[in-house]
Amino acid sequence: MRHGKIDEVRTAVEHLIEFHMMSGGRGFAAKSLCDLAGRAKELGWTALQFELTQRSTKVNPNDPWTRIQHAKSLHDAGQLDGAKMLYEAALDNGLDGENHAVAQTGRPVSSAA
Repeated sequence: MRHGKIDEVRTAVEHLIEFHMMSGGRGFAAKSLCDLAGRAKELGWTALQFELTQRSTKVNPNDPWTRIQHAKSLHDAGQLDGAKMLYEAALDNGLDGENHAVAQTGRPVSSAA
């Protein structure tokens, strides 16, 4: 990612998602996408951050935690209304449901990207 080769990043992301879907499931795939989004943010790639968090919500649509990560990417992009809507939806659905990526992967929210 740090070499700036976006096409290679996207290809690697697809392979990572396939691997997780076959071995660990949606929760692991979504968490990996959010972790990568955090790295993209660190590198100043806000468009990729948005793309990855949006993808995480498609991979694991019922997970409030991935919605919060996507809301953060919207917030970082200055899309405050969209971010607020996602934050509220995530909180309305709770952060302790069985579809919650952190609950599935055993990783605490405090280590979130």
